[in-house]
Amino acid sequence: MVLAGEPDAFSRLVERHGEAVARQMRNFSPNPAVIDELTHDVFVEAYLNLANYRKDAPFRHWMARIATITGYRHWKSRDRRKNQFAFDEGQYRPLEKPTPGNPEAAGELLFELFAELPDSDRLIMTLMYIDKIGQKEIARRLNCSKTAAAVRIHRAKQRLKKLGREERWRRRVQWMIS
Repeated sequence: MVLAGEPDAFSRLVERHGEAVARQMRNFSPNPAVIDELTHDVFVEAYLNLANYRKDAPFRHWMARIATITGYRHWKSRDRRKNQFAFDEGQYRPLEKPTPGNPEAAGELLFELFAELPDSDRLIMTLMYIDKIGQKEIARRLNCSKTAAAVRIHRAKQRLKKLGREERWRRRVQWMIS
């Protein structure tokens, strides 16, 4: 319909998939302005590549893959400017004392912990533990074999465990794993 030139067809796609894309973009930044910008970027990318959609998978899967690539691209460009900002565009406030029963504190602590991982590992952990995506879907989104995805998942988990064993993190996450 969009490719056929129907003027309102793309706006219907945005309405239908906008919230899901925005939800996924929250995994790449806690900053609402950045989330909006990334969501917009996903739809621009989708619009520009609609002719490449092959219809062999649901449209939402195709959009999720574009969202993953867009979010990863955001991390890469942000890391190039890392000296400018401590974490994410100035909107992040580190928690001094997260407390049990506070899911927001746990989420912010998780963002902090994931931020110290290399981007490729952070992407894997975000897909697995925040988006709750399985190995097969991770392989599809990263355009690699299931075996390669399994290896990348294993390595990312090992790096996360190593980071969690560091004293500065162990004290902060103890309340979550007790």
